[in-house]
Amino acid sequence: MMINTGARPSEILGVKPSDIFLDQDIPFIRIEPNDWGSLKNPQSRREIPLVGVSCVTAAQYKDLGCANTYRNKGDRWSATVNKYLKSNNLKETNNHTPYALRHSFETRLRETGCDEQLRCELMGHGYNRPRYGTISHTLLHKALLKIAL
Repeated sequence: MMINTGARPSEILGVKPSDIFLDQDIPFIRIEPNDWGSLKNPQSRREIPLVGVSCVTAAQYKDLGCANTYRNKGDRWSATVNKYLKSNNLKETNNHTPYALRHSFETRLRETGCDEQLRCELMGHGYNRPRYGTISHTLLHKALLKIAL
Protein backbone atom coordinates (compact mmCIF):
# COMPACT_ATOMS: atom_id res chain seq x y z
CA MET A 1 0.00 0.00 0.00
CA MET A 2 2.92 2.35 0.64
CA ILE A 3 3.86 2.78 -3.00
CA ASN A 4 0.81 4.84 -4.02
CA THR A 5 -0.17 6.30 -0.63
CA GLY A 6 3.10 7.52 0.88
CA ALA A 7 1.86 6.27 4.25
CA ARG A 8 4.44 5.39 6.88
CA PRO A 9 4.76 1.66 7.63
CA SER A 10 3.55 2.30 11.19
CA GLU A 11 0.48 4.07 9.81
CA ILE A 12 -0.44 1.16 7.56
CA LEU A 13 0.13 -1.28 10.41
CA GLY A 14 -2.33 0.81 12.46
CA VAL A 15 -5.07 0.73 9.81
CA LYS A 16 -8.09 -1.32 10.91
CA PRO A 17 -10.49 -2.98 8.46
CA SER A 18 -13.00 -0.24 9.33
CA ASP A 19 -10.44 2.37 8.13
CA ILE A 20 -10.46 1.03 4.56
CA PHE A 21 -13.29 2.40 2.41
CA LEU A 22 -13.47 0.49 -0.87
CA ASP A 23 -17.14 1.02 -1.74
CA GLN A 24 -16.80 4.76 -2.36
CA ASP A 25 -16.60 6.60 -5.68
CA ILE A 26 -12.99 7.25 -4.70
CA PRO A 27 -11.74 4.44 -2.42
CA PHE A 28 -9.54 5.61 0.45
CA ILE A 29 -7.85 4.71 3.71
CA ARG A 30 -8.23 6.69 6.89
CA ILE A 31 -5.07 7.23 8.94
CA GLU A 32 -5.96 8.11 12.52
CA PRO A 33 -4.87 7.21 16.04
CA ASN A 34 -6.61 4.19 17.50
CA ASP A 35 -5.97 1.28 19.85
CA TRP A 36 -3.82 -0.32 17.12
CA GLY A 37 -1.38 2.58 17.00
CA SER A 38 -0.67 6.25 17.47
CA LEU A 39 0.42 8.87 14.96
CA LYS A 40 3.73 10.69 14.66
CA ASN A 41 2.08 14.14 14.75
CA PRO A 42 -1.37 15.75 14.44
CA GLN A 43 -0.88 16.38 10.69
CA SER A 44 -0.55 12.63 10.15
CA ARG A 45 -4.32 12.22 10.58
CA ARG A 46 -5.65 12.11 7.03
CA GLU A 47 -7.56 10.26 4.34
CA ILE A 48 -5.61 9.00 1.33
CA PRO A 49 -7.32 7.95 -1.90
CA LEU A 50 -6.38 4.47 -3.10
CA VAL A 51 -5.15 4.03 -6.67
CA GLY A 52 -3.43 1.28 -8.68
CA VAL A 53 -1.84 -1.63 -6.85
CA SER A 54 -2.43 0.11 -3.52
CA CYS A 55 -6.19 -0.22 -3.99
CA VAL A 56 -5.86 -3.92 -4.79
CA THR A 57 -3.55 -4.42 -1.81
CA ALA A 58 -5.90 -2.54 0.52
CA ALA A 59 -8.72 -4.90 -0.45
CA GLN A 60 -6.53 -7.93 0.28
CA TYR A 61 -5.28 -6.36 3.51
CA LYS A 62 -8.84 -5.70 4.65
CA ASP A 63 -9.92 -9.27 3.81
CA LEU A 64 -7.03 -10.58 5.95
CA GLY A 65 -8.10 -8.46 8.91
CA CYS A 66 -5.13 -6.11 8.45
CA ALA A 67 -1.84 -6.29 10.35
CA ASN A 68 -2.34 -8.87 13.05
CA THR A 69 1.28 -10.08 13.14
CA TYR A 70 3.02 -6.70 13.05
CA ARG A 71 0.53 -4.44 14.83
CA ASN A 72 2.54 -2.00 16.97
CA LYS A 73 5.73 -3.71 15.74
CA GLY A 74 6.89 -1.48 12.90
CA ASP A 75 10.58 -2.14 13.60
CA ARG A 76 9.99 -5.90 13.43
CA TRP A 77 8.07 -5.47 10.16
CA SER A 78 10.90 -3.38 8.69
CA ALA A 79 13.55 -5.90 9.74
CA THR A 80 11.54 -8.76 8.22
CA VAL A 81 11.00 -6.96 4.92
CA ASN A 82 14.65 -5.84 4.73
CA LYS A 83 15.83 -9.41 5.37
CA TYR A 84 13.52 -10.73 2.65
CA LEU A 85 14.66 -8.13 0.12
CA LYS A 86 18.33 -8.76 0.88
CA SER A 87 18.12 -12.57 0.85
CA ASN A 88 16.27 -12.49 -2.48
CA ASN A 89 18.66 -9.96 -4.04
CA LEU A 90 15.87 -7.41 -4.47
CA LYS A 91 17.72 -4.38 -3.08
CA GLU A 92 19.23 -2.12 -5.72
CA THR A 93 21.67 -0.87 -3.08
CA ASN A 94 22.15 -1.38 0.66
CA ASN A 95 20.65 2.09 1.15
CA HIS A 96 17.29 0.99 -0.27
CA THR A 97 14.77 0.14 2.41
CA PRO A 98 10.99 -0.27 2.46
CA TYR A 99 10.79 3.29 3.85
CA ALA A 100 12.36 4.51 0.61
CA LEU A 101 8.94 3.91 -0.98
CA ARG A 102 7.64 6.84 1.06
CA HIS A 103 10.48 9.07 -0.12
CA SER A 104 10.06 8.06 -3.76
CA PHE A 105 6.31 8.75 -3.43
CA GLU A 106 6.97 12.41 -2.70
CA THR A 107 9.61 12.62 -5.43
CA ARG A 108 7.22 11.17 -7.99
CA LEU A 109 4.51 13.66 -6.95
CA ARG A 110 6.93 16.59 -7.12
CA GLU A 111 8.07 15.54 -10.60
CA THR A 112 4.46 15.75 -11.87
CA GLY A 113 4.23 19.35 -10.66
CA CYS A 114 2.05 18.49 -7.66
CA ASP A 115 2.15 21.49 -5.35
CA GLU A 116 3.68 21.39 -1.90
CA GLN A 117 0.41 21.70 0.01
CA LEU A 118 -1.04 18.61 -1.70
CA ARG A 119 2.16 16.67 -1.08
CA CYS A 120 2.10 17.65 2.60
CA GLU A 121 -1.54 16.63 2.88
CA LEU A 122 -0.90 13.21 1.33
CA MET A 123 2.23 12.53 3.39
CA GLY A 124 0.93 13.81 6.72
CA HIS A 125 3.50 16.61 6.93
CA GLY A 126 2.90 20.00 8.48
CA TYR A 127 2.24 22.89 6.10
CA ASN A 128 3.31 26.30 7.39
CA ARG A 129 0.47 28.36 5.94
CA PRO A 130 -3.07 28.97 7.14
CA ARG A 131 -5.54 26.28 6.10
CA TYR A 132 -8.80 27.35 4.56
CA GLY A 133 -11.21 24.46 4.22
CA THR A 134 -10.26 20.91 3.38
CA ILE A 135 -8.67 19.36 0.34
CA SER A 136 -11.12 17.11 -1.50
CA HIS A 137 -10.60 13.45 -2.24
CA THR A 138 -11.14 14.36 -5.90
CA LEU A 139 -8.14 16.70 -5.99
CA LEU A 140 -5.93 14.24 -4.09
CA HIS A 141 -7.10 11.41 -6.36
CA LYS A 142 -6.18 13.36 -9.51
CA ALA A 143 -2.67 13.96 -8.15
CA LEU A 144 -2.25 10.28 -7.28
CA LEU A 145 -3.47 9.04 -10.66
CA LYS A 146 -0.47 10.78 -12.24
CA ILE A 147 1.96 8.56 -10.32
CA ALA A 148 -0.08 5.38 -9.81
CA LEU A 149 1.68 2.08 -10.21
